[in-house]
Amino acid sequence: GHLHITGINKGEWAPRPYTFLFGLQSGSFPGSGLQDPILLDRERKQISRSLVLRALQPSRNRLRLNRLLASCRGHLYLSYSSFNPVEARPTMPAASLLQAYRLLYHDPDADYSRLEEALASPAIYYPSDRAAALFIDQWWLYLALLDRKQAVDSAAVAACFSGIKAGLTAKNNRSSDQFTPFDGLIYVDPQVVDPTLNPKVTLSASRLEVFGRCPFAFFVQTMLRVEPPDDYELKPGTWLDAATRGHLLHQIYAEFMNRVIGKRRDPKKEESLIRKIGSELIEARKTEVPPPSEVVYSYEKENLLKELDTFLKVEQAMRRDGYEPLYLEAPFGTKPDAIKKAGAGLIDPVEIEIKNGRSFKLRGVIDRIDRIADNPPRYGVWDYKTGSTYNYEENQYLNSGSQLQHALYAIAAEKILEDTGITNPKVSIGGYVFPTLKGEGRLYIRDQSNRPELLSALSLMFKLIKAGTFCLTAEDRCAFCDYKIVCRAPAALEQVKVKLANQANQMLEPWKELQKYE
Repeated sequence: GHLHITGINKGEWAPRPYTFLFGLQSGSFPGSGLQDPILLDRERKQISRSLVLRALQPSRNRLRLNRLLASCRGHLYLSYSSFNPVEARPTMPAASLLQAYRLLYHDPDADYSRLEEALASPAIYYPSDRAAALFIDQWWLYLALLDRKQAVDSAAVAACFSGIKAGLTAKNNRSSDQFTPFDGLIYVDPQVVDPTLNPKVTLSASRLEVFGRCPFAFFVQTMLRVEPPDDYELKPGTWLDAATRGHLLHQIYAEFMNRVIGKRRDPKKEESLIRKIGSELIEARKTEVPPPSEVVYSYEKENLLKELDTFLKVEQAMRRDGYEPLYLEAPFGTKPDAIKKAGAGLIDPVEIEIKNGRSFKLRGVIDRIDRIADNPPRYGVWDYKTGSTYNYEENQYLNSGSQLQHALYAIAAEKILEDTGITNPKVSIGGYVFPTLKGEGRLYIRDQSNRPELLSALSLMFKLIKAGTFCLTAEDRCAFCDYKIVCRAPAALEQVKVKLANQANQMLEPWKELQKYE
């Protein structure tokens, strides 16, 4: 036969011996009668009397239903969806369905509970019996709902479907206590991936710190070159995102410091100078990144200028403690123009020598190199951080390999200073400066006398890379990771703890040893 489908406004013109009405659930019928945000009811009245008011839409739908019911002949079936699969909750029948029940059974006092008792069991989209299945997908649904293991994990399924078989293999390997390719054991060519064996590989301190936090994240980011998509979400109340804001602050710091290096310092004049520099660079950024409104721009500009007050206080305190800035944003492994602007730097990457004559190439930019007022003079390196002090503590050195920058930059700074003509320069202090309100103007100083510990930690990292061991971290370091969706954290973190506890997984020993380097 034929199936004819239409809405309730036209159903009365097509009488059939069998009529089915669907969608009589509360929330769907007769509708909400909410206002149209583009054209309100009061505006509709002013335009034309012929325009239908949204507030009258539910009553119009009830009228259409009554006319349809009055015109029907033969068999009439009324139904509603008793479950919302999107929100995973049951739904109630519409009031019209209850009224139909009252009329049909001559029971004007019937309520919804009496209607529910009168209705049969809900019709469902999967068969309650294997023999009742009409199609193969219904048969699978029956098995899955009856016994998931029988439906999915059986050998017959794996033999028929290669994709399911591969998924089951991955699942079983991840849930075992063995460290497998499904946990980050990658078959690699050491001559290609090991930076101490491949002279073409140049690393940055930030990439090595990613490895220290989670080797699997390093593998995805550095070796597979998977980058998270750019976030183009428009935020009407925000002008600059965190990264752009931090870059702008670094520009202001460097410009200010370059103007005061080697000159007589006057704290009062410096306050007006840094605000002048800040206003100029903020205005220049405004032309590059237009703000959503002048109100937002004025608000964020004022906040940025307040941040500069914090920076100035931190910088003046460092000067009183004997730190004299020499170079700002000193690059290594970069173009000559950047070196000329900084006044010092190296075109080639710095070669960091580790154990047994092995070395690797490092590139980067040092935010600040200081001379410390001692005799003979000592030197220090600093990195400006415009975020919070999360995960930074006193008396740390490497933080299990996740904070290497200060130590690596200390070595690079010695090479840069030596290139400027200083004989045998020694960088004895490195650290992180948090010159913002969020960072509370904190200064974290790292003593650079324990360099052998850095070299040992780097040796462990390169041993893991050479062996293709890119395990997940067992600690909760995933708060700001872009790859959580890839590794299936936090369940994966629990799985890797089981594998780390298994002494048979010898390839994980360097990672466990690295965690001891605080």
